[in-house]
Amino acid sequence: MDIRQKKEKVVVVVDAFSTGQYLPEEILKHGLNWVHIHSRETLPSFLTSKVKHTSCLLEIYFNGELDQLIFQLDKYDIVAVMAGTETSIELTDCLAERLGLPGNNPTTSHLRRNKYYMIEAVRKAGLNAADQIIASSI
Repeated sequence: MDIRQKKEKVVVVVDAFSTGQYLPEEILKHGLNWVHIHSRETLPSFLTSKVKHTSCLLEIYFNGELDQLIFQLDKYDIVAVMAGTETSIELTDCLAERLGLPGNNPTTSHLRRNKYYMIEAVRKAGLNAADQIIASSI
C-alpha cells in the first residue's frame, strides 16, 4: 500500500482579472479547484479593485523568483496554467513550460503582449495585416 498522500489536481490562473475573473467559476464547475497567482506584487487598480476571489485554495503574489513559485506550487498536481488577462502572458507561458504543461512558447510571449510585434508576426506569416509604424510622438 502506498502511504504517500495523493496531490490535489488544480488549475493555476495567473491574474484572474478582467474577463479572467470568470475562469474560476468555470474551473469549479468542472470539479477542480484553483490557485490564483498575481503576476507581480502590484497590478493596476483598474484591474484588481472590483474583483475579490474567495474560492481559490491559495493566492500567491509572484516576486520574480520562478523557482520559488514552483516550490510553492509543489503540493498540488497542476493540470493547467491559464492566463486571466494580458498582464499574465509572460508568467503563464514560463510557468506552463517549467511544469511541462501545454502552453505558448515563452520566447514569443512578447508577440501576445505588444500589438506592434503581434501585427508584424501576422505579416511575417504571409497574412494581410494593417500598415503600421512605431512612433514616439504625434
